Amino acid sequence: MNKKVYVLAIAAFVVGTVELILGGILDLIATDLHLSLAKAGYLISIFSLVYALSAPILLNMTARFERKKVYMCTLLVFLISNLISAFSTSFYMLMAGRALGAATGSLIFVLS
Repeated sequence: MNKKVYVLAIAAFVVGTVELILGGILDLIATDLHLSLAKAGYLISIFSLVYALSAPILLNMTARFERKKVYMCTLLVFLISNLISAFSTSFYMLMAGRALGAATGSLIFVLS
């Protein structure tokens, strides 16, 4: 089997994991950032909303570029968004990292 298929499958798995992992640790995030559980739940909502809306928009915006370059750049931005989320010190910084991760994650999943 072609090794490229494994890369695409791993990327899709990582995007799916980033999307769903927050639900399991939401109470820890709420406690750490001194938020109510409902406000921390907005992190899941914003991810889902941006993920759904950005996929077709970003796919159309990047249609004229070579897919491999778009894929690699998107993976890099996805990494940066997760680093922002990991090292965030405030709710809004975490939300920005999640929103950027959702936008790039949706494009990665579509390209995969």
